Amino acid sequence: MRKLMANLFALIMVLGLEFGARPALALSLPTTTAGMQCPDAGFWNELIGGVCWSSMFPIMISGGTAISGGNPAPSDAYTSSFTCSCKGNVSNAQLPRIGIPIGYWQPSMLIEVVPAPFCMPVLGGVYAGGSGLNGVLFSGSRGTSGIPGETAGEAGGYWNVHQWTYPLVTMLNMLNIPNCGTGYNGMNLLDFSEVQPQWNDDLTAELIWPESAVLSGPIGTFGAVGECISELPPFKNQPMDSMYWTAGCWGLLFPPSGNIAYAAQDPIAASNLEAARFLSTEYRLGNGVQTMGKASLCGPLYANILPKEQFRWQMVFPNNESSSVPNNIPGTGGPTSTASMPTSMPQPAMSSDQVDTILSPSQTNSALQQIANGSTCTHWTGQSPLTWGEWLGQPGTGQNYVYLVFQWTDCCMGLIGGSLQ
Repeated sequence: MRKLMANLFALIMVLGLEFGARPALALSLPTTTAGMQCPDAGFWNELIGGVCWSSMFPIMISGGTAISGGNPAPSDAYTSSFTCSCKGNVSNAQLPRIGIPIGYWQPSMLIEVVPAPFCMPVLGGVYAGGSGLNGVLFSGSRGTSGIPGETAGEAGGYWNVHQWTYPLVTMLNMLNIPNCGTGYNGMNLLDFSEVQPQWNDDLTAELIWPESAVLSGPIGTFGAVGECISELPPFKNQPMDSMYWTAGCWGLLFPPSGNIAYAAQDPIAASNLEAARFLSTEYRLGNGVQTMGKASLCGPLYANILPKEQFRWQMVFPNNESSSVPNNIPGTGGPTSTASMPTSMPQPAMSSDQVDTILSPSQTNSALQQIANGSTCTHWTGQSPLTWGEWLGQPGTGQNYVYLVFQWTDCCMGLIGGSLQ
């Protein structure tokens, strides 16, 4: 317990960094075609200050709230008892243990949503599989979606998605709680849509989700409308896991492909829907785990249905949801003032291949976010972008988006027994 409290103190110290220095007031964007197609997300400049650390709270210990604030815990989070116990697992070098239940939100994944195949904004805007825009292997191409009957100039769109493991708490050794992780140990490229044949074709996608034939139509849409309403105040304000085919105000998780009919009308919602669809597909393929609830106290369990309540999302590119300020891309020489954000600012001198974009008044109004989203900087799956980020788009970034995913984790911290390693 003494070690846990020491780690919690270290976490609180890190939070001071979040509310201290702020990112730059303007974003220098490349004007070259290649730079716009695959921009540098500048993510490594925001490894600490750009993360919404307050969204790790509350921290639940022994069924009660040890540290409050942040976001509400999922309705399925474990809060039922003061102690917990786990059987041993010889193959994993685990002894039987008795301990106390702990639950909290922790960053677990980065998800890139990109129009150009194999573009990696998190890695500095590099192409991992060539720089062609017509697709490689099963990857789709830039432009309109593959929805039948759609023509160029209509409102559809298509993105590829990359899923990175990113267990930041484990990587920074912030809360060294044994047996209390998401199952990930470091940053790795877990999966990407360019090599999944169903991502570029709705009919192939229905082989994974046969019920798409029914639930991707009016019946499924009716459920999505109901979930959207339920996520608005003063209702439950959480997604409904029972409707596994919906993503609330974003639309439908069916069919699980990269084709979005209304992408041009609302790219913020469409890009987050793409990320949720891909994550949902990973669960159907057996690559997802459940870390929420009593069954997960002794370790992550594989699941086939996306537990939507288990995740919250933070946009980190092209704008950071934690501050409504664009990322400060390395080498752009943008201003670094920590003063309060103005609604306008003088245009700095342009370099040979970059131009600075000025924030709109809505982006610089911190009160807007506090009123709309309860002072938090993450959002539920399916939550209306009008409450968290409809204003977070940025011209000149090629409609590339990066989301940091927070995952609720329930675990049994052993006081007696535990790992032999």
